[in-house]
Amino acid sequence: KKLIKNISKEERRLELNGDGKSVPFDKIVKSYSKADWLAGLAIFPKTRHYSRKRLTKFFEYMAAGLPIIYSDFPEWKAFLEPLNVGISVNPEKPEEVAQAISSLKRSPELRTQMSNNGQKAVSLNYNWEREENKLFELYESLT
Repeated sequence: KKLIKNISKEERRLELNGDGKSVPFDKIVKSYSKADWLAGLAIFPKTRHYSRKRLTKFFEYMAAGLPIIYSDFPEWKAFLEPLNVGISVNPEKPEEVAQAISSLKRSPELRTQMSNNGQKAVSLNYNWEREENKLFELYESLT
């Protein structure tokens, strides 16, 4: 919040949504479509909470066709690297984040490839039609 307050309105491109609360899905989708985004960021400090789960934003970014710049947690890398949808960075090294941003900015081809890979992954594997079968199988195993 302090960072945003210190940036002039003309230079302000950072928008803080949610602020500790959930953001309605329609607002998320609207924000992805209202600008030409370079990438989606999923840069978090290494904690058990973050490093052991797949973030919803991974799937939102992929569906929106955004390359992902993400923390280099082993679990996240194991999931995202085979999909070739983004660049992993050490969250403690801002220069790695800057380098990832520069790489995507300099290479529209790389952005397009990662964008297409993400959308393909969501359409083929990470969608309700695929996931509902897993959920139904789980329900049946419990009865």
